[in-house]
Amino acid sequence: MAGELVSKLDALKELLGKGPALLHVDTRAEGVDVPEGLRESSMLRLKVSWAYAHPLSLDDDAIRQRLTFPEGSYACTVPWDAIFAVGEDGSIPSRIWPKNLPEEVKRLVVLEKADGTVVPVAVPAVAEAGDLLADADVEPAAEAEAEAAPAPQIRRGHLTLIKG
Repeated sequence: MAGELVSKLDALKELLGKGPALLHVDTRAEGVDVPEGLRESSMLRLKVSWAYAHPLSLDDDAIRQRLTFPEGSYACTVPWDAIFAVGEDGSIPSRIWPKNLPEEVKRLVVLEKADGTVVPVAVPAVAEAGDLLADADVEPAAEAEAEAAPAPQIRRGHLTLIKG
């Protein structure tokens, strides 16, 4: 965990140097303290910043900041293990930690092969598509298979615009 903590801390500090950062949090993880109505979410996004009125605290155990919600302000605590991704405000995550991804989020990742078939993919294989992963444990067999296959494309959504 020590190496992962440094990686998460460094990634977050880099983002905070540019402006607000978006934490992707599994609120069901031990030690997470957020408003009651948000406590059972597998994918809560919290925006933190050095520039907010309430101070931001980053220590060895957690991130702490009083944040504003529709119900009012709340002193949030997010342990490092509860964070599975970070990114700039309004963007896709710039770093993902597969070991901390909730199962529900892992199921959202699929790849589209060159022949058009869509297959679910273990998170480490996504590194080829976006190079977003941090601390990924890619098995040698999976690595060799990824090198032999054409570059995968991440399939985002499949909504169709219907004009009426």
